Amino acid sequence: MTDDDEPGFVVCVEWTTPPIMDDNVRGTCAVCGAAVQHRPKVPVLPKLCISCAVPAMEEQGDNLRIGVTRDAFAEAYAYIEKQLKKLRH
Repeated sequence: MTDDDEPGFVVCVEWTTPPIMDDNVRGTCAVCGAAVQHRPKVPVLPKLCISCAVPAMEEQGDNLRIGVTRDAFAEAYAYIEKQLKKLRH
């Protein structure tokens, strides 16, 4: 990944009690100030709530770049598997 490919912000979900994952970090949307949550190892970039991130992504049009770390992918996959197992029982 080159510097040109680096994302400009981290898309976060709104803060919930309890958080979606026990070790999620509470943050603040850099645009609107809403309470958000994100994983502990996200890049040091501005955090945006989904409501603010969508217009920012739409502005990028064909130049939109999305990055997912290996850790984030593995955690999301494990979380989805866990939720699917709950539904099957």
